[in-house]
Amino acid sequence: MIYDGREINSQQDLSDLSHDYGLAFSFDPQVEQQSDGSWNAWYPGQDSVVTAEGREAALAALHKWSIDTMDDRSTRDWQVKAVREHLQNGPVPGVYVLDEKRHQRYRESGFSKAEWEKIVAEMKESGE
Repeated sequence: MIYDGREINSQQDLSDLSHDYGLAFSFDPQVEQQSDGSWNAWYPGQDSVVTAEGREAALAALHKWSIDTMDDRSTRDWQVKAVREHLQNGPVPGVYVLDEKRHQRYRESGFSKAEWEKIVAEMKESGE
């Protein structure tokens, strides 16, 4: 996958792209209720899912997984895959590429949920 002349194949590629263009990548978890009533949760680009009895429990399990694997670089391949798909084929649900202005606005808000929701709404409205 090429983005402005570059291939996106590694965490380093994402880091370089972020640094060179002032971009930030954000990933919202995806959740889906199964036919048996259980809930699956995953991050975009992730090959595996976590399953729990309820929506909130599935999100909590996914959060725990992300904390438990935070220092394991091999578990972050899903981020590369998700960004590559997003940039190559258009919007991927739960993947957000924030430009420098939006990222700074979000940081200055103290990473507030309300500000994040405004930014996501703007991006959806503009088709980003």
